[in-house]
Amino acid sequence: MPNATRGQAGPPAVGLASRQRRDIQLLRALAVALVVVYHFMPKLAPGGYIGVDAFFVISGYLITTSLVARPPRTIMDLGRFWNRRIRRLLPAAFAAIIVTFLAAALLAPVTRLATTAKDAVYSAFYLQNWNLARQAVDYLQSTQPPGPMQHFWSLSVEEQFYIFWPVLVLLVALITRRRHRHTIIGLTAVFALVGGLSLAYSGYLTAIAPAKAYFITPTRVWELAIGGLLAVALPPFLRHCRPANKLLSARPGQLAVAWTGVAMIAAAGWFFSDTTAFPGLAALLPTLGSAVFIAGGALATPGRPARLPVRWLVFLGDASYSVYLWHWPVAVILPEVLGHSLTWWETVAAIAFTLVVSALSYKYIETPFRHTPVLVAPLRRAFAFALSGMMIIAVAGVGCRYVLSNRAQSDLAEVRALAAEDSCLGAAALLIPECSSPDAGGRSLVETPLAAQEDFPATDADGSQACYWRTDKIGEPKCHYGVESADATKVALLGNSHAAQWLPAVEGLASADNLAITTYIAAQCYPATLPLAQFSPDNRRRCLEYTSHSLEAIADANTDVVIMSAYSTPTNPSLRFADVPVEEQFDTIAQSWSTILQSYRALDIPVVVIRDTPSPDSDVPACLTNHATDPEACNGNRADWLKDDPLAAAALALNDPGVVVADLTDAFCEGETCFAVAGGLVVYRDHDHVAGTYAASAAEALAPYIDQALAQAAAG
Repeated sequence: MPNATRGQAGPPAVGLASRQRRDIQLLRALAVALVVVYHFMPKLAPGGYIGVDAFFVISGYLITTSLVARPPRTIMDLGRFWNRRIRRLLPAAFAAIIVTFLAAALLAPVTRLATTAKDAVYSAFYLQNWNLARQAVDYLQSTQPPGPMQHFWSLSVEEQFYIFWPVLVLLVALITRRRHRHTIIGLTAVFALVGGLSLAYSGYLTAIAPAKAYFITPTRVWELAIGGLLAVALPPFLRHCRPANKLLSARPGQLAVAWTGVAMIAAAGWFFSDTTAFPGLAALLPTLGSAVFIAGGALATPGRPARLPVRWLVFLGDASYSVYLWHWPVAVILPEVLGHSLTWWETVAAIAFTLVVSALSYKYIETPFRHTPVLVAPLRRAFAFALSGMMIIAVAGVGCRYVLSNRAQSDLAEVRALAAEDSCLGAAALLIPECSSPDAGGRSLVETPLAAQEDFPATDADGSQACYWRTDKIGEPKCHYGVESADATKVALLGNSHAAQWLPAVEGLASADNLAITTYIAAQCYPATLPLAQFSPDNRRRCLEYTSHSLEAIADANTDVVIMSAYSTPTNPSLRFADVPVEEQFDTIAQSWSTILQSYRALDIPVVVIRDTPSPDSDVPACLTNHATDPEACNGNRADWLKDDPLAAAALALNDPGVVVADLTDAFCEGETCFAVAGGLVVYRDHDHVAGTYAASAAEALAPYIDQALAQAAAG
């Protein structure tokens, strides 16, 4: 899991700490400090994202304590509970959403604004965790840079917990006929069952789909349930277990238990990293550590260590909700504004700025709404406030996305019309001597970065992967392009999105060369003989089925030539083969490709392998927005951008005349420089996919390779 998605955890949405539970505020301070340090200085706390687990345990404990102290008896009781949550959470959250959105609109690249607007809507409705889970398993979005509101995923988990948890308590209370002892026993059993099922599912999903497991609510409920179990089971346990009661009643015992909890949390924060399978069973260390600390409660008693700055730490715990709300937007937007990663002094300044803003938010937003009942105390006013705020943010977010989408589509239509008239735009400036100029790689930009971001091939209509084969529906859909003629040359375009990006170029040749094109594009797959590491057992099997099914379909269609390309570089962990050592990945993937190529050659079908394109590994449209007057600042070095391609290596090693390797690198690079802008067009629509209009401009460079393959087939 990348840094961008880990540790964005919110503190529990609870009221001010009492003096009796100062220890919990200290734990909150520790948790939020771990998260902030992890996001600003990850080397100091490589596992700092485990602050989320401490927060979840605290939330489960305090909310359950409140519910057990005043068990809900009616729907109105539930309404009063949710009213308190609204007063505690929403004012500061809505303020953070609105200010962050405005800051992003003014300071961040306009290419990111549509995504930020969508995140604002999901955050306002506390569904951001499900939005990020979907993106985490989406082939085209999983490597996108983090947005300034991604941190609302953890608050979404908590809010969803706050909706069903009190309902669960109410149902148990009704079933046990409101007898306190029976209610406690019932709650303990139900919490243990819910937590156990959630933990089992978390372990299972973390093993097969860790990106999704990190965000969704069912894999996180067990962490909050640990806090709930502690709240209902610890008091009767202490009443009936004298040794434990004696241990926690004595100052040395409290200290020993509490510092054991701190040690467990600190161990996770130091020894865990982005490679740790998380949440899963690994999350037991920080969650149980948090529960142990709460059980100890050592620092809540008088006589605390004199040198510990408890008052300052307690304030940090009090304000941890605000610290959490504001630290992540600063961590994301500030580097965008500066155009580089933060230096150490910029990091210190950013953290100081975050603390100041958080203190102001805590004093002037959180506290007044929480302690001034006249503002939102009546249930109807509280819920009206919540609904109104959500609707305002939703309308603003959807409206912004609509305006930006219309603007991008309008700009895109203009640049496509211009490209149809000017044959020297785009790759031609690098490939055709008559079109070249001294600044071919930095020619005046005629395509806006916003338009380039939406410049998808037809297979990805509106970015929806409309013509991609899905792993749950092998063989569908197959989309057809080019000419419709009985004597047309039948072309199959095969691979993943790095094959689909070449559809505009092949389409550009269709009329002149009488090509009928059928796409066999797979999301999250590429043709392979071994299972890919990133998939569940079912998806691994289906990916292999896609490999065999596409071969059969292409053969049955009497295909004349296969054009094949794919992003299969093993530097990306999700593209590696399962159970193959890292040092053997490239050779193993190349051997797999060799087998695939030979399967097509056994059918006497010629193959054109397009060598994978240079990859900037950074968002090119965003970079161009930040360097509007100096697009060359977004160029890169050929050695850095051009990765080894196992498919091209396998094709060259076969030394088969029927397998033609199309190396179009010269359409992207000149000498040692690879371009973000060439011939007036933006080369990439994101961090590694070629923009559709630019791919179309390279059609004439691809044509000779197709002709060569067909000639070899005719001669063969």
